[in-house]
Amino acid sequence: MIGWVTLLALSMTLGGTLFLYGGIPVAPRMLALFAIALVATIYALFTNPQARCPSLPGWTTLCIAGIPGYMLFQLLPLPIPIINFLSSARGSLIAALGPVIPGISRAPLSVNPPATLLMMLTIVGYVVVFLLIRELSWRFGLRPWQTLLPIICLGGLEAAYGMSQVWQATESPRASGSFSNWDHFSGFLEITLPISVVYGVALMRRSHDRRSDSSARAAAACAVWAISALILIAIVYSLCRTGFLAALASLFVVAALCLQAVRLSRFRRWLAIVSLGLITAVLFIVLQPSQLIERFAGLSSGDTFISDARPILWKETCSLISEYPWFGVGSGGFESAFLKHQAVAVTTIVQFAHNDYLQYLADFGFVGLPIIVTALVGILIPLLKPLKNSESQERRLVAIACAGSIVALALHSIADFNSFVPATSITMAWILGAGSANGIAGKRISFR
Repeated sequence: MIGWVTLLALSMTLGGTLFLYGGIPVAPRMLALFAIALVATIYALFTNPQARCPSLPGWTTLCIAGIPGYMLFQLLPLPIPIINFLSSARGSLIAALGPVIPGISRAPLSVNPPATLLMMLTIVGYVVVFLLIRELSWRFGLRPWQTLLPIICLGGLEAAYGMSQVWQATESPRASGSFSNWDHFSGFLEITLPISVVYGVALMRRSHDRRSDSSARAAAACAVWAISALILIAIVYSLCRTGFLAALASLFVVAALCLQAVRLSRFRRWLAIVSLGLITAVLFIVLQPSQLIERFAGLSSGDTFISDARPILWKETCSLISEYPWFGVGSGGFESAFLKHQAVAVTTIVQFAHNDYLQYLADFGFVGLPIIVTALVGILIPLLKPLKNSESQERRLVAIACAGSIVALALHSIADFNSFVPATSITMAWILGAGSANGIAGKRISFR
């Protein structure tokens, strides 16, 4: 019972965060973090510790805990000589404040401590969601899709909301859903799309395995694929170029991985994969509305600054990284530190690098970034394990769905900052938690 209540509470929390502008404003984000903490506390109090999910490997746990720990280190007030040794740029910045604030003897490495504190609490919330979903997926071990169903439902609702905006628009129709930014709307939907598509495949497979209720399961699969089609159409009408490409790429990866599970000769398998690539290219041409074609052609851009200045922005971010190479500017400090390097559209406030990889390097530096990478590797190893070493087709399909979502976000992160959108990051932590539990070998336990 506690498992179902926890899953429902987390789903409501994610839904509330999603429909309150993706949790980007501080107030809904803090409300979501409070709800996550409350749900985690109740779950811990009312569950038997002996029935919980096996622990992650020690090194993975250490790295996951090390991410907020490193951010806490960036917030510690250190003596100025140590600051000068660790980050000469930060030391120069503090020295420049001497005439205004004399007598500074200690300061943090972060150039914007309040923003870093908020990001630290936010990342702790993501970690808690990951661990909770991992626990719930273990409890529902014989039903590996159970914890992913809320993702499909919320993706369908968000897509329907976005398409209602398109249908009601009199001119320049564009879907943004509950987000204030079309790219973030697309970024959320593209990670839900592989989950819904592969779940439909799982339902169709069940309809062949169990003849007694095959019609009902086939109908359910068609309904799930209808939701998938709605999500894809909403991504198209967000007119987000990178989001559209990432969605198609994730579908290609999903289809290619599904083919790997089919018994075919090597020649036929590669022929099928090449055919999938051609089909993806055709979909890229056929599915585009005229507005998206114009955006790819560069004739129309509602976000002219970002479209034209993004490569320059990346170059200037590299300049910022070279100034704070080892320990970064502190998560949330990019906006403050970037002003010195901003040479394009100086009247525009730039809060993010529009490339998550450069953003994390600027925030954490070359010392902190390996902690994040190692933690992700530790999570992905068991998540992707069922792709090759699983006797259960259900577990393999869950791994394929999670892999598709990861590919979508990884590609879109090259040209945007979707991982800094709370609703999208909570959803990704949710998917990683479900995939991590799905990849645990050994006997699975199911609780009612």
